[in-house]
Amino acid sequence: MGTLDIKYTYDLEEEKITSTQLETESQVIVHISIWALLPYNIRIWGSTFLFDHHSDYRSKLVHFENISLAPEWMAIRPGKHHVFTLFFSGIPKSCTIFDLREIGDGQGCFDFKNIIRNKIDVYYLEVDS
Repeated sequence: MGTLDIKYTYDLEEEKITSTQLETESQVIVHISIWALLPYNIRIWGSTFLFDHHSDYRSKLVHFENISLAPEWMAIRPGKHHVFTLFFSGIPKSCTIFDLREIGDGQGCFDFKNIIRNKIDVYYLEVDS
């Protein structure tokens, strides 16, 4: 049997990644807990973003767990603790503080201000119902 000699070639231009892409490759994970003292309904609008305080960059919601997508509602029984998780596209490395804002119809949209960035981009927030 002979050896097979394979040569690989590729275009270096296709391999270039801009610095902006490198800055935003990671994900931001936000865990939100709610203590429901009374019957409580929750949902998340797809128009929920992280807003960088020092630029006009906004990170978009890419996935969610344990919560309904608006306009559907998810009921939480009274006396229960409920945690849901939101996954956002990465934020620029230069971002040090940001807001989580849900932009939707009606009242009760989530609005967390002045979240200080940490090294792992995982956050734990709490809502009082």
